[in-house]
Amino acid sequence: MVVVGTVVVVVGTVVVVVGTVVVVVGTVVVVVGTVVVVVGTVVVVVGTVVETSPVVEGAAEVVVEVSGAPECMRSDIAESVTVVVAACSEVPAVVGVVAGVVAATASIEAESSADIAGIGGAMVSAVGSPPARRTPKTAPATTRMPMVPHIARRLSCSGVIHVPTSLARAPHCPAGFGAHPEPSSGQRPMRAPPGSRCRWARLRLPSAAMPSITVPNYVGGSLPNLVSELEHRLIGSSPGIRLDPSLAAEIPEASTYVLFIFDGLGTLQLNHAAASTLKEALRGSIDAPFPATTTVSLATIATGLPPSQHGLLGYQSWLPELDQVVNTIKWTTLWGEPVEYDTTSFLPSPNLWERLTAAGAEPITVQPGNFVGSPLSKALYRGCRIEPAFTLDETVDATVQLATEPNRFVFSYLPHVDFAAHVYGQESAEYGEALATVARVWEQTAARLPDGAVMVGTADHGHIDFPKDRQVKIPKAAHDDRIFYGDGRALLVLGDGASLADDLPATWFPIEDVADWWGPGPRHPLFDKRAPDGILVADDNRLLLHRHADDRMVGNHGALTDAERVIPLLVAD
Repeated sequence: MVVVGTVVVVVGTVVVVVGTVVVVVGTVVVVVGTVVVVVGTVVVVVGTVVETSPVVEGAAEVVVEVSGAPECMRSDIAESVTVVVAACSEVPAVVGVVAGVVAATASIEAESSADIAGIGGAMVSAVGSPPARRTPKTAPATTRMPMVPHIARRLSCSGVIHVPTSLARAPHCPAGFGAHPEPSSGQRPMRAPPGSRCRWARLRLPSAAMPSITVPNYVGGSLPNLVSELEHRLIGSSPGIRLDPSLAAEIPEASTYVLFIFDGLGTLQLNHAAASTLKEALRGSIDAPFPATTTVSLATIATGLPPSQHGLLGYQSWLPELDQVVNTIKWTTLWGEPVEYDTTSFLPSPNLWERLTAAGAEPITVQPGNFVGSPLSKALYRGCRIEPAFTLDETVDATVQLATEPNRFVFSYLPHVDFAAHVYGQESAEYGEALATVARVWEQTAARLPDGAVMVGTADHGHIDFPKDRQVKIPKAAHDDRIFYGDGRALLVLGDGASLADDLPATWFPIEDVADWWGPGPRHPLFDKRAPDGILVADDNRLLLHRHADDRMVGNHGALTDAERVIPLLVAD
């Protein structure tokens, strides 16, 4: 059914008033023309769309996502139709509003990392004419992403409808909607009958592999908030936002705090049998900052700030002052040459340790002895007393002894889980041994913790295994005129990363849509210069490898899945 004129659509408390051209097909509505959206008492007037489509004069390229499959196709589409929409360089204003309204009215929830499910379990994307150029994949608008309005503004041009391979011709569909697939290997074009506002789309096999995106909760539920909470308790102030009260209540008041970091131990990993002691101490979970990687999180601890403010934006970081990418663990080039850089001045001043000292508290870190004096340690622990430990017993002894004095912040670190996960993977005996090792350290330290001290444990990130068949090497030619850095799970790109997305198991996010992933402002003075043009976020079950990446590692991390982002809040007193 095609309706021309004014149409009022009422869904719950949301009223959408549209004019000029409206196409109504079952429960699928394509809106073109002047749009007024009324939500509660808020009225948004978008204006008239002036772009035209070859299909219908005066129409614009729009995307509308609505729940429920047309009756004529339910038997073929079965229970689930998921939608991914590609981006175009020119976007009419109506797109963002329509996508946003639908997201609100259909109560869209993400069934998995990228599947978008609406009422009735089906979603349909209607589009205008195909773009003149190849379009990259862009992020689907799901309620898992707080940045939906930003993503929605980019939606237009083309759609991809995921359907079962059994989908066949549907000649019994009404005019204005129809699927006439032309069979090919796994990916087939679909053209609607004449008169349809949906001129074309591409069909491909179902996939639940696209990236899960949950941005860290920087306003009370993340690692920088934990550091701010402990700092505030010791000296009465902190530059950042403290923990949400519900989480803060799990940490008893104390005169001295021990913060134990177990590198690479995400909350989900506590389900391993060898981690039972740690799981008994679990009081909740928080988010690692983005990207979920060691140097970024350690810089957050050292400063009490999110990455947006401390300026270390990735394990491999682009440093414009050196005009190259630097491995910030080793402070070398990507091919291993030492970098000349005064790392003691890399992080902002005053850092956490300097603020604590100025207020009369004493910061001390217990670190593996071979870390002392490294460029990274110089960057992280400026102004902090360092106690080297060469055995696990020395780590326990030093932590306990240092915690006997009041008004101290003791920061202890163990790398065992991260090393085992990277090298052997989470199914290995070595990984189980590493878990058991750090669990013993926690248990022994907790048993000897002096009165007046509280020990809090957490991690810098979690881990996911990626065997060889889930690792994807970026073609050599793709390195021309591009700079890759960051992690293989969330690859930062200087240059045109959008055109790579169609050929890689990844989704492209331009920097203007995702800068807040690193945290709120005020941003570091060099943030804009160190930030990429965008991020290629790998599908949940894939790892991207640029030409200098290490393909020997089984375990990896860096993106925003729960397994990588969510870290434990452990407490012992």
